[in-house]
Amino acid sequence: MTNYLTKKLAGSEEEQAVSPVIGVILMVAITVILAAVIAAFVLDIGPGETDPTAVVDISGDESDEVTVELTSYDSGNADGVAIVAEQDIDEDNGGGDNIYEEGEVVAVLTTTGAEATVEWEQDDDGEGWEVDGVDDDDAADFTVRPFAGDVGEEDIIGDTAEAQAIEAEFTVEED
Repeated sequence: MTNYLTKKLAGSEEEQAVSPVIGVILMVAITVILAAVIAAFVLDIGPGETDPTAVVDISGDESDEVTVELTSYDSGNADGVAIVAEQDIDEDNGGGDNIYEEGEVVAVLTTTGAEATVEWEQDDDGEGWEVDGVDDDDAADFTVRPFAGDVGEEDIIGDTAEAQAIEAEFTVEED
């Protein structure tokens, strides 16, 4: 009777090997998962910071005067929005002086409700801007980019901002 009870509790020789194999597999799996979690913390792998976001209201797109209003922004990861020239904009008097360089910050808005206006400028002779790479020279493209960092007017956005996703685009045209 004792021999029968021992076989019943311990199982046959074929069944006894299953339990140690499963135990070893589980230990290896736990070790691998634990190593992956520790490596993620040590190597700083995981979700990074989110891009700055903002909501802007653009009025007058494709006219000679465009106004951008900062409606709201995520103050946790953005310091404001920058209006950025998307190409070199020169004076149209043949002097070759840049009004704005590609990537140059035209205006910075850091307070909800703040506004900035970009106008098609003309001098006393009625000459306006000349935009490099634009055949008809009667339009200039700009973007509005939320940023994190310290950005000021006349800065080149790529040199100063830590993050600069494009939030909106607009065009200023000659009237």
